[in-house]
Amino acid sequence: MIEMICADYGACGQIRINWPAQLMQSLGVPILNTRTLYAGFPLDTVFIQRCAERPIFDILRNCKKNGSKVILDFDDLLFKGYGEGLPDYNHAKNDLNVNQTTECIKNNLDVIDKVVVSTDYLKNVFTDTFNFNRVEVIPNYLPRWIYHFDRKTNKTEDIVKPTVLYAGSSTHYSDTDTGDFSKSLIEFIKNNIDRINFVIVGNIPFFFKDIAHKIINIQPINILEYPILINSLNADFIIAPLKENVFNKCKSNLKYLESCAVGSVMIGSSFDNSPYNCIDERCKMQKTMTAKNIENMFWKLCEKDTYNEILEGQYKYMNENGWLENNISKYTNLFDDKIVGI
Repeated sequence: MIEMICADYGACGQIRINWPAQLMQSLGVPILNTRTLYAGFPLDTVFIQRCAERPIFDILRNCKKNGSKVILDFDDLLFKGYGEGLPDYNHAKNDLNVNQTTECIKNNLDVIDKVVVSTDYLKNVFTDTFNFNRVEVIPNYLPRWIYHFDRKTNKTEDIVKPTVLYAGSSTHYSDTDTGDFSKSLIEFIKNNIDRINFVIVGNIPFFFKDIAHKIINIQPINILEYPILINSLNADFIIAPLKENVFNKCKSNLKYLESCAVGSVMIGSSFDNSPYNCIDERCKMQKTMTAKNIENMFWKLCEKDTYNEILEGQYKYMNENGWLENNISKYTNLFDDKIVGI
């Protein structure tokens, strides 16, 4: 029996643990999909998300003594890597002491058989920080059975008043710090607010309060309903700004996969090791861009031929790289063939 433990019932928990577990269960793999470690049951493998606390490691140590294989999964920088942890504007920093989590992982490396991470960069950070080489990359994937939407039709005319969606978490900024939103991007949006339909899912950041009456604001919903909501908004563009730091370099291209799946062209930040370096060059916001540079880039993207070409490229990228069903073997290969049986 394999136990897959979801520590975070937000998007990351669904994508990293629950959806892969459900798919493997449908294929006949004996998996117990839980929220807490079920230590009273004989387990061949324990696959646990975001484990960085001593009490959990103590239980895992007992599992290890009883013959269980222990696999840890990390999709974010939850420890100190390359001298950095969570950025100051990320309010999750208030609940996470990266010095403690770093020491905890370091003191329990002997318990871990393998670590699974979501990006190559995060693999490098983990390997370099802990001198631990049994690290495997399994990128984030989306399941077709959740994101089963029809392909958006091509534009027959240039987009005159595009719908622009921001659906990122509030950890991307604080009450006083613009965080991942550059000054140039904020200025571009304010300068063009009457020419676009600007939609924000979640709270409106403080730096947009002066234009809040011109923003379409939608409150967050259950993660299982989120894909339907994002698709229903029919956004022409999804923006995904990031500031250059170690934490963001460890992030995956999940927002790009979501954009591809719902048929919205994504505009994302580009820098060395940015998770969005995979997007079309014409959609990349360079950190040196002024508001006018972004504006020129944006309205060029609204030309129908340019837009349709990029949209087609996104669908191709998704079909080649983004679906969980096409990549489930990366999970099953983690486990003993005698257990998996497929």
